[in-house]
Amino acid sequence: MKRLLTLLLAFLCTFAYAQGDFSALDAKLEEYFQALEGESTPVKQQECDFLISSCKTESMRDHVAKKLYAHFVGSKLMGDEAVAIYLTDNWFTPGKASLGSELELMNAKIFADFNRSSLLGLEAPSLLLQTPQGEWQDALPGDGRQKILFFHDTSCATCKIQNALLKGFFARDACRLDFISVYCGTEPEAWASYREEIPATSNIRVFHYWDPDIESDYQLKYGVMSTPKMFLIDSEGIIVGRELDVLALEKLLAARQAAFKEVTAEMLYALWESPDEQSRLSAGYVADSLILSRPDVWNTREDSLKVVGLAEMVKDLLSRAAIGSRIPSIKVPGTLVRKCGSRSVVRRLDRLRKGTYIVFYSPTCSTCKGVLESLKPQDGNRYYLIDTDALEEDLRIQLLDSFDLSVLPHVILLGRRGEVLRKYIAL
Repeated sequence: MKRLLTLLLAFLCTFAYAQGDFSALDAKLEEYFQALEGESTPVKQQECDFLISSCKTESMRDHVAKKLYAHFVGSKLMGDEAVAIYLTDNWFTPGKASLGSELELMNAKIFADFNRSSLLGLEAPSLLLQTPQGEWQDALPGDGRQKILFFHDTSCATCKIQNALLKGFFARDACRLDFISVYCGTEPEAWASYREEIPATSNIRVFHYWDPDIESDYQLKYGVMSTPKMFLIDSEGIIVGRELDVLALEKLLAARQAAFKEVTAEMLYALWESPDEQSRLSAGYVADSLILSRPDVWNTREDSLKVVGLAEMVKDLLSRAAIGSRIPSIKVPGTLVRKCGSRSVVRRLDRLRKGTYIVFYSPTCSTCKGVLESLKPQDGNRYYLIDTDALEEDLRIQLLDSFDLSVLPHVILLGRRGEVLRKYIAL
């Protein structure tokens, strides 16, 4: 559909030139802009190239290129400024299309230079700024924390409105992140008063900086030609939001949090339901680091029922006979299988020899049956087979408390001192 629209525009370019009337072309361009709204920046850039290249005359090419530039440089869609910069770099600066005057070209170049370093998807430029105590610090350390970067001035009316909204945002304390406040003025007293208005919360850490002599070059790095200026930087140090106000920030954070929750939940379920040894162990990291340690994210009743409950269960089951721990000292009847044969014995699990595979199974389990039939003891390998159905009730309960027997067969490999080297092994 987009390419058909572009082809129609290309036809209109020729037609408009012949008729000396650009109104139909301009109207179709507006329709074209709407069709492109949901597309990525590279797609928009490619479409612009195709459309401008389709113009048959210099005057028509200039007209279309200027309309495209005006749209993208003034667009309210976050990220469209990258298309305007692309047009400047690839069409106007090389002289392949004209903006009409040297002044307009100079303004386009200034816009490009002051914005190209802080576009969406780029790594946030480093900032060495001064603290209220006069120390110079890295304001954006790579510490795995999501960050709001806010440039402001106490004399800026719009900044005061945003500061009032920020107080409400801080009061809700809904996200775990860092608030990096950069004062762009030069009045120490006014800055000190402002700092008292923005306190930290349980989830939000606050850092105040300034650079009165602009030694950090923050104006060029982040396009701070006026204030306020707000960016959202993710935990990897990538710019994911720019030209934000507080309302847009909250919407973006909510959208990112919803996407994070969906992906994390799907990952937890997939890893835990996988029979693969490493996948099930990796589910523990997801449960502990991405869910249970983030009550600020997983805070609804639905979260508790569908995700947090599973994460707690995963953590609990993984803690039973955990990797690296000594296996519980429980005497259990089983079948010892070696290269020389097999026999029924009763052994304390922590007394089994190094390299022994403990196999919990049920005779009614088809998967267990296939595993047992495929066992071929090699030199140094020993198997201790435990039929969970044949155990006395008290012993079965004790084993259920000590091992993850939620899925059978459950296979554990022992080390030299009875420590658990591996678990969830697929034999």
